[in-house]
Amino acid sequence: MRALLTDYGFTISVFIALVFTLMFAYVFEASQEQCATLVVLGILTAVAEYVLRSNSERRPRRPP
Repeated sequence: MRALLTDYGFTISVFIALVFTLMFAYVFEASQEQCATLVVLGILTAVAEYVLRSNSERRPRRPP
C-alpha cells in the first residue's frame, strides 16, 4: 500500500475520489453491496494505474 502512495499523484487522486464516492453513497443511503463494489473498483483502478505506470517507467526510451 505504501508503494502505491509514494510519488504517484494519479493513484492518490483515485483513492481520494473513492473516499468522496463513498461519502456520497453514505449520504444517499446506498446499500452495502453497492459500497463494496465501489471500493473494489476503486482499488482495482488504483492498482492497475500503478502497474501501468511502473511498466512504462521501466521501459528504455528509444533515442530520437
